[in-house]
Amino acid sequence: MWIFFGTFRLVKECLPVMMKQRKGVIINISSIPSISGDLEGTAYSLAKSLCIILTKNLARQYGIYNIRAYTIALGSIKTRSTYYLLSKKERKKLALETSLKRWGEPIEIAKLISSLISESFSFVTGQTIIADGGVLM
Repeated sequence: MWIFFGTFRLVKECLPVMMKQRKGVIINISSIPSISGDLEGTAYSLAKSLCIILTKNLARQYGIYNIRAYTIALGSIKTRSTYYLLSKKERKKLALETSLKRWGEPIEIAKLISSLISESFSFVTGQTIIADGGVLM
């Protein structure tokens, strides 16, 4: 649950600035177990599910200030804290779970975030974008 409270505190600190400037974009990071559930890590899945609810509430409450909010639910992304800690067998198994048969690259998530903060998504808010290579279709 501590994972969620870090997100909550950060949002709480940013909101007054965004409200004053009457614009802003909040992007919360979640993961696909927050949507699908998981055999292990119930507390983690629960904390990441709270990020999704927080996003929806932020969008509803602060849209009047032109503040948009999104959650990105990540699948297997090739980062130091995931990919490189797994065995080759585990990496391959997770890659094969995706429709694309590979891990996501951090740059792909960065590009997604860049798109969300741009004006290209100015009429979208409160949504969870699933970036998992097609696991949860």
